[in-house]
This record gives sequence, structure tokens and C-alpha cells, in this order.
Amino acid sequence: MDTLTSMGVFIQVVDSGGFAKAARQMGLSPAAASKHVAALERRLGVRLIDRTTRRLNLTYSHWPSRQYWHFTSHDGHAESVRVDGPLRAHNGEVLCEAAIRGTGIALLPDFIAATDPTSKRLVPVPQRWSPPRLQVHAVYPYTRHLSAKVRAFVDFLAEYFGADT
Repeated sequence: MDTLTSMGVFIQVVDSGGFAKAARQMGLSPAAASKHVAALERRLGVRLIDRTTRRLNLTYSHWPSRQYWHFTSHDGHAESVRVDGPLRAHNGEVLCEAAIRGTGIALLPDFIAATDPTSKRLVPVPQRWSPPRLQVHAVYPYTRHLSAKVRAFVDFLAEYFGADT
């Protein structure tokens, strides 16, 4: 099943308060709506909705909270922008696909946005403002002598993500 469609069904189920009403609004059968949400739960590896015969409850406690994007101008001025829309995700590939399909804008790292540079399906917004720098931490057990493989991987990460140190 298409992940983006399944996400849309999930949002509709939550917004309408039930599978039957969401299915009617989307022109689906309740069974099809349930299958979409189940497929999304399998893909994510988490249960999103606790279902009973009379009600459903979200298992994701941060659903109603709003998200903010934080930007800094080239002269150091900081600004926060409230983001609210039909889709929120913590998966860059899902956000990239949603932006390509016209769902809205996405704040994407270069390594995801550059996956299809010749298609021109993604258009960068003016870069007067920059998001915070991405922080990547390599966590590994302490030993006196770091193995060559771990050292090579940490060096690769530092070069790829442009470490300052």
C-alpha cells in the first residue's frame, strides 16, 4: 500500500474520530481504511491507534502539539515559524515524497533533497534564512584502542557532514 495514502487515511481517521466516518469521507470501505492504518503501523513498527468497538485512542501523545521551525538569518537574527498542515513526519524520505507530490514544503537535509537533482521536482526556497546545523553524534563504547573500522566510519561521518573538529 502507498505510504502517503495510508498516512492520509490515518489523519482522516483521527480527525473524524473513527474508521467508518473517515472511510465515508474518503470514499473507502471501513475495512480498506483499517487496512491502510494497519499497513502504516507495520511500516513504522508501532501501534498508532488503540481500537475498541466503541472508540479509538491515539497512542502517539504528541499529536495535538504544534511544531516550530527555527531559522537564523545571515546577520544572526533568529526567527521561529509555527508549522501546521495536513502532514507531519520525522522521516525525510516521506517528507520529500510529500513535497514532490505537492502536499506542501519540507525542511530537508541536502542528502535527501539531492536524491533526484535532474528532475527539478523540488525547488529550494530563498536561502536568506538557514535552519540550525544538523548535529550527528557517533556513539560507540569506550576502548583504549579504537578499531580501524570504527575510526574509518567516524572519519567518514565527519567528512560527509562537515564536522568542525
